[in-house]
Amino acid sequence: MCLCLCLCTSHLRIVHPSIHFLNPLCPRRVAGEGLVPISSGQRAIRRGTPWTESQSIAGQHRDTQDKQSCTHTLTPKDNLDRPINLTAESQPLRWGVPQGSILGPLLFNLYILPLGAIFRKHAVSYHLYADDCQIYFSFKPTQLMKVLSDCILEVKQWLADNFLHLNNSKTDLIVFSPNSTTATRQPDLNYLSPNVSSVISNLGVKMDQALKMDAQVNSTVKSCFFQLRRISKLKHILSVHLLKSVVHTFITSRLDYSNSCLYGISKAALSRLQLVQNSAARLLTGADRRQHISPILKSLHWLPVQFRITFKIMLLTYKSLNHQAPPYLCELVHYYNLPRALRSEDKLLQAVPNVRLKSRGERAFSVCAPKLWNTLPLLVRQAPTASIFKSRLKTHYFNLAYIT
Repeated sequence: MCLCLCLCTSHLRIVHPSIHFLNPLCPRRVAGEGLVPISSGQRAIRRGTPWTESQSIAGQHRDTQDKQSCTHTLTPKDNLDRPINLTAESQPLRWGVPQGSILGPLLFNLYILPLGAIFRKHAVSYHLYADDCQIYFSFKPTQLMKVLSDCILEVKQWLADNFLHLNNSKTDLIVFSPNSTTATRQPDLNYLSPNVSSVISNLGVKMDQALKMDAQVNSTVKSCFFQLRRISKLKHILSVHLLKSVVHTFITSRLDYSNSCLYGISKAALSRLQLVQNSAARLLTGADRRQHISPILKSLHWLPVQFRITFKIMLLTYKSLNHQAPPYLCELVHYYNLPRALRSEDKLLQAVPNVRLKSRGERAFSVCAPKLWNTLPLLVRQAPTASIFKSRLKTHYFNLAYIT
């Protein structure tokens, strides 16, 4: 049985949820995820927590604290056209920064850095993203959960000792099993057991136990059609250029948000997302609902939803191969090492790992990325920069969607 427990400070994210939740799954394992929000996060840095402690955690010597100072720029209200810069006297920055400062997330990451040592002590995997933290743990049905419970208790104690609070009322836990059905035996997580849920929200992405992503699709479709109804009331007062920008802001951004997680979903769910894009295209062009949608999408140069998903995965793959992505993505993909000299050695092909579960294993980033990459033309794979790669990749998918 495999459990994935996530600890976060506000909401939670996924660049690609199948990285951690699909890869370890095998016929004898179950996977799960939990969300544990923390209250009074970044405020602890400003209230009673010295700046010197954050410097000590980050490996900086405390003698350098006097080098940190604040500089204020004042602009007279009576003459906005000719601002006058007035610099106040520099003061040591010892106790954090005002709320809303761009240094807040950085200082908070330095502040909670000791949590990594606690996770490594208990052999629990974790992932940090801005002010969010995820921890996940794999186990078999016969294995006791004392290790994970001790880790959570130690984390809770550390948070209490450092002016933070573990908000149990907003804690969510989900268990992923190799089968589509719910695990027959739930793990004993002490105070976290009542928080087991069938659907969780991970940085705005709703995930269910079967990883069908139906909840995420329903949420996206609902919010997009709500925004479309609001945009339709403004259509008569907006130009075509502004209307297109509004559609991209409120509709396309929602369809593209974390859409790499939707790879391999059912055709029924995919058609619902495509219906949203079709409706947005008809609203933008004023086309009749009986008119065929493919020429409309082609005139707008919009890729269908299915190709937008693969486009996002291929872009992440290109950045991973060129070390432009986070390390946890770069280590999942690599070029195929041929045992001897062959004619295909200069085609930049990737090694595709073997999987045992077709419904979930093939949806993992480490599996679907090499498969999709190997189907690209050599000219696309040989792109020297990311901008050129995106241009060639969109041209390739555009031809597949509307020309071939």
